[in-house]
Amino acid sequence: MLSSIPYLFTVAGMLFIAKMSDRAQDRSRYLVLCSLLSAIGLLITAIWIHDTAMGLVGMTLVSVGILSSIPVFWAVVARRLTGAAAVVGFAFINSVGNLAGFVSPFAIGIITDRTGTQVSGLYALSAMSLVASVLLLLFIRERQTSNTQEAK
Repeated sequence: MLSSIPYLFTVAGMLFIAKMSDRAQDRSRYLVLCSLLSAIGLLITAIWIHDTAMGLVGMTLVSVGILSSIPVFWAVVARRLTGAAAVVGFAFINSVGNLAGFVSPFAIGIITDRTGTQVSGLYALSAMSLVASVLLLLFIRERQTSNTQEAK
């Protein structure tokens, strides 16, 4: 029963973030928001590892952050890439994603072995999510669409 709580909030969060990013037409801010939610959630989970309620709050933030970022991310990519570049870009993104899914468990295992605790892996994931937020702030800017420019 407790395991369903993060996903109930995630459904609401996904709908809210998708609606707000569509309304604002600036999805980069929402990608940063999602990444920060994930970083904060992982940090909360790591700090209060032995507190079920706080762990649930942390994992809920992680779930909302990660799963809400997926449609927003693909909307940004689809807007930036067209034609043959889209095909190559989508394939590259999926390849890197699959590679990360393969390498990440090994990296967390190495961190756990070196530090002697699994909490270090949560801190590492939180730090990576925070770095992703900074990189998104620095490098991702939404382009103005022709509809927005025509309205002015």
